[in-house]
Amino acid sequence: MATAAAAAALRYFPSSLRTRDYPVPNTNTGSVTVSSRRRHCAAAVAAPSSSLGHLTRADFPILHQELDGNKLIYFDNGATSQKPSSVIKTLDEYYRSYNSNVHRGIHALSAKATDAYERARIKVANFVNAADSREIVFTRNATEAINLVAYSWGLSNLNQGDEVNLCCSMLPIEEIVTWSNKVGAKVLVDACQSVPHMAVDVQKLGADFLVASSHKMCGPTGVGFLHSKFETLSSMEPFLGGGEMIADVFQDRSTYAEPPSRFEAGTPAIGEAIGLGAAMDYLSHIGMEQIHEYESFSLLFIYMYRKSWLHISMKTLFLFQMYAYGPSPSQTGHRAPLCSFNVENVHPTDIAEILDLQAEILTIRKPAVL
Repeated sequence: MATAAAAAALRYFPSSLRTRDYPVPNTNTGSVTVSSRRRHCAAAVAAPSSSLGHLTRADFPILHQELDGNKLIYFDNGATSQKPSSVIKTLDEYYRSYNSNVHRGIHALSAKATDAYERARIKVANFVNAADSREIVFTRNATEAINLVAYSWGLSNLNQGDEVNLCCSMLPIEEIVTWSNKVGAKVLVDACQSVPHMAVDVQKLGADFLVASSHKMCGPTGVGFLHSKFETLSSMEPFLGGGEMIADVFQDRSTYAEPPSRFEAGTPAIGEAIGLGAAMDYLSHIGMEQIHEYESFSLLFIYMYRKSWLHISMKTLFLFQMYAYGPSPSQTGHRAPLCSFNVENVHPTDIAEILDLQAEILTIRKPAVL
């Protein structure tokens, strides 16, 4: 279906069919109702006043706007999350009040910026339960953190015939670490889609390396982090040169600073790191267990209705089935609250444009706060 045809389908959608209700039987977890009532926009939502979504929506300034008279619903958090007011305020305060470089000045602004930057590192360490804040290395993003490991550790330790395994599902990390230790393999965990959604304990997981990005957990863009044991980081060569990663320079050699400074060459993303600390404060205040429970319920809701959502018409009503991949949350507790899906015989670009034009009003009713 062409994009223009998809848009035309919405224009010709009969008014008598623009509202369709899908009642849900009451269960011991409450009831859920879904209805589609409007033709244009991004979306509108109505949730019970006690739901986590309702309570936190006001924290995000970008969600206060309306498109074509409807409240904005942002469904692209897998690409990047929106930022709460507390994070925006923290960034604004840094640039207005104490913008300065870190670890290289003795004046008051530099001291304040350095203190805030290092306190952000401590917040990250506490958030993932690292044993020492020196085990946290700030990077530009998770991709750079992975490259840091690949170059600083991999070039010295990987040999011809060694293999790298990339997995995207939620795996039993502790068991994998145990198996890997038996054969001397190292484990790197990409936790970009885990850290924002559930409590992560790096000491319990035992992985050799763990990476995550700020922008997917309500923090600023341009900063992420790597966690590894201090002993492991100390054994690794620097990834980049310059700035504060140098300890001493001699005629024939140089020595490097201890981690994490060894891997933070040049001026870092200071305000962004401080903003990441504010994002972790925000998530911690809500509670990661509460966030995980609420998101798991929302994912279960999607799976309950995955075969009855999308209705498009071109003079005639067509029902397109939506297929969600992976096991339902009711089948397993070992999955992240993320959903990959496609719609039968419809190009994903067309679906994205239709959802951007057509308002879907989702009403989720729950008797208690999750």
